[in-house]
Amino acid sequence: MENTKQLALYAYFGELGIFEDDIPGHTFYQLGLIDSISEKYGIESFDFYNYIDQCKLDNKTMPNYPTDGLGEVFNKYTDKLILNYRIDFETDLIDKIINKQYSKIFLKARFRNLSTLQKKIFDADRFEKIINVAIKVGYDPSDIVIVDTDLSLSKEFLSTISELGITREIPSITMPGISKGFIDSCLMVHAKNKDLKERAGLVYYGNLSFDNYKEGHSKNPIINSIIDKVDDVEKFDGSKFNLTVICKNEKTITSWISNLSRTSHISRQNRHLIWQALSGSLVSINVSKDLYLKEGFVPARVYESIIFGVIPVSYKSPKFHPALSFENEHEFFEICKFLEECTPSDYFKLLVKISNSL
Repeated sequence: MENTKQLALYAYFGELGIFEDDIPGHTFYQLGLIDSISEKYGIESFDFYNYIDQCKLDNKTMPNYPTDGLGEVFNKYTDKLILNYRIDFETDLIDKIINKQYSKIFLKARFRNLSTLQKKIFDADRFEKIINVAIKVGYDPSDIVIVDTDLSLSKEFLSTISELGITREIPSITMPGISKGFIDSCLMVHAKNKDLKERAGLVYYGNLSFDNYKEGHSKNPIINSIIDKVDDVEKFDGSKFNLTVICKNEKTITSWISNLSRTSHISRQNRHLIWQALSGSLVSINVSKDLYLKEGFVPARVYESIIFGVIPVSYKSPKFHPALSFENEHEFFEICKFLEECTPSDYFKLLVKISNSL
């Protein structure tokens, strides 16, 4: 490479922090992932590109975070890692690639799907164009790194990048999904607050509608059974759990949830409320896609749980902690009852143990 400065490009589908686009994604774990990439590849700073940006932004601002202890951690790592935020595609990103100003190019993997096609978002096209331009101007293919965070790339695409020599990273499999420094900074916030804050309630953050998903990417229907059962589960003192479901604002789902007395819904674009819900929850329900279980892939929601100080309870995933894995609804609610009975200190110790397992 002609350029010796360790500036890299990071392209992602979405933004960092609090924003209101109605899209899926894992915005809250991106900084930890970027820091992990920075450590592995020796990158000093990144230009951040959002595939969704269709035109040039005149008034760019840095990411927005809530003003709490965790928000301070996010701001610190943003200042450390992000040089230019939401850069323009044609007049900035492409020009810098042509002029070889990036030591490496990190691209969140993109693929065409019904949802983005319906919204006329051309993220996959831009993803492919970045790769083609970089190769054309002489980047070593190994310096183009595809960050595959959902294992949805086609066999044909994977075969092509393998032939070209392009690097593929799978967070949690080929590299840490989050840096130790970032997660330790988050845990320090929770360590200070562990005796002051009572966590309550369960949270599920993820899709419940899989009509647009590729084959093999649906989640086990046990999550629907758990949601239905929350109203009926009683603790020994007669009290019950509350559940917050964070998902797409879809009529059939919101109608279903509205008929449940102890379950509430937060739309996935209301990230300020999502931040609050995660910060105060006792248990995060992790039901991975069948493909993730097969490949041993750790989903972003598990990392986000630890970031927010929430213990993830996982369907058929004993790798984080064998006692916190369940295979049926009864096992799940027994785990929840145990965690509610933990002292804040014991809860935090368990949280740290799960973090270390990652």
